Amino acid sequence: QAKITSDMEDEEVYSSPPVELETEVSTVQEVESTENFITQDLVVHSAPEDEFVWEEYLEETQTEAVPPTAFQHVEKSLESGVLEDHLVEVVHSAPEQQGNEYWLAKVVTTCGPLLRLRYITQSSVTVECWHEIANRNLHPVGWCSHHNMNLSLPTDLASVLLNDESIKEAKEAVE
Repeated sequence: QAKITSDMEDEEVYSSPPVELETEVSTVQEVESTENFITQDLVVHSAPEDEFVWEEYLEETQTEAVPPTAFQHVEKSLESGVLEDHLVEVVHSAPEQQGNEYWLAKVVTTCGPLLRLRYITQSSVTVECWHEIANRNLHPVGWCSHHNMNLSLPTDLASVLLNDESIKEAKEAVE
């Protein structure tokens, strides 16, 4: 309610504001509330002003950064020894199966301890998977024959090969 004073005897009279005024006031309050929310949100997510900057620190302390060659051990720890485009024999049997089954795969990408492998096949179908080197179920080509183990078609590859001819092509590709 708005307070209205009249000139006669300083009499106070109260009246309700018009509906239009109430709507405008309500809208202004909502806008102010939204602006406060946005402002608070920006304050929360803004970066601190006194952020640490290495270059400034080195300049102020008159020191130099250690060259990356001093940290070769870190780079070497990320290397797996397996290179892109290498062929490997990789285990593909399910954990509940007895014995391991292997198939030939090409290393597509290396990413630290992970390898992106593509199963070898002559068909236009490609099946890729990620393999963690720590699993130790990855061997150089010839390992299976040296240990009298046969290469067998992985189920995820067999499921995408549509007919017996493409399965035969895939088996011939690794022989």
